[in-house]
Amino acid sequence: MFYTSCGIDKKTSKGWRGYLLYKDEEGKAKKKYKTFNTKYNRDAKKLVNEWRDYEEELSKRDIQYTTVEKAIRDYVEGQYALGQIDTVTYQRNIRQGEYAIFPYIGEESFYEITSETLQNWINALAKRYAMSSVQGFYAIFNKAYKSAFHQGKIVKDARAGLIMPRNTSKHKIAYLDSEGLNKLYSLIDGGEIIGARNNNLYIPICLALYGGLRAGEVCALRWNDINLATNNIYITKAEKQIKDKEGKNVVVEGDTKTYSRRTVPMMPQLRDALIAEQRQSRPNEKDYVCHWRNPRYLGSAFQKWSSRNKLDSVLGKPITFHGLRHTFATLGVKSKMDIKSLASILGHKDAAMTLNIYASDDEQAKQINIQNLGNLFAEKQDSDF
Repeated sequence: MFYTSCGIDKKTSKGWRGYLLYKDEEGKAKKKYKTFNTKYNRDAKKLVNEWRDYEEELSKRDIQYTTVEKAIRDYVEGQYALGQIDTVTYQRNIRQGEYAIFPYIGEESFYEITSETLQNWINALAKRYAMSSVQGFYAIFNKAYKSAFHQGKIVKDARAGLIMPRNTSKHKIAYLDSEGLNKLYSLIDGGEIIGARNNNLYIPICLALYGGLRAGEVCALRWNDINLATNNIYITKAEKQIKDKEGKNVVVEGDTKTYSRRTVPMMPQLRDALIAEQRQSRPNEKDYVCHWRNPRYLGSAFQKWSSRNKLDSVLGKPITFHGLRHTFATLGVKSKMDIKSLASILGHKDAAMTLNIYASDDEQAKQINIQNLGNLFAEKQDSDF
């Protein structure tokens, strides 16, 4: 499209109204209007010329108008079709878009959205959601926007200068302290679950508490993933609940959360529990280790059991199944386990993530560590570090 001229039409209560004159496909003269919130006419003229340059650049790129909602849906669906994201991630991104993106900026022009509009959206989210949630919602938009920007479809990057919310409170992890652990030990003493109708929770508890496995990984684990000779468990898959085409919940087996495979060495408590279970059930090597197929059902059953037995985390609420994984990781840090090894066992992408979540900040730990550091300084050093 070629804009034949531009100018200032008139002054309004909101500023100066500018126009772009062009001819449509039939040769008829048309005008596009835009109001500029500025006090002086000379500033408005400068802005309307910048607007004309911007529109001309868009027309050269042959970019069709599209809304934020359509652009994000198209991008996420494209990533799913290419196999870049799994079904769980696809459905989660669309669901989060429907309540955290589309109601706010869904009708905005995707290629022309402004920094001000994006900042207002982020500010609105920050009033309702935690920092980590806001970052997750923004990441969905950002991936689609970044892709369009790299394809040359966006003239001016609206993300420049955006201010994300700061974390004003320390992230608290729900795990079992020594008192909670002792209570858990008493409830599973001898491999029998106290306060439950059956013993189906015992092995899942051991895998999460002594191995740091996620619920989906527990549900997907088969006996041929366990090698007693090497003392390792090989985590390659995870069960996930998704919606099928009819909107019904179904369970599928897919990649782990971080799309990685990892090796989990077995501590004696976990090894002994698995050997005992193997002797009792006499499974085939391709059989599942646990009764549970749906990780959500496993989490719900454990939550009800911990609530009935008042098995509380350090936050004063019943421990969740994922809280057992938190307990494993927290004790790993306190035991001075090498952070890189712990991150590998947990399946984190890097050690920085593990440190950020689980690094200790309690006074007792700091006092002990500073005394140990003092002892190291007091020793006669035979060589450089």
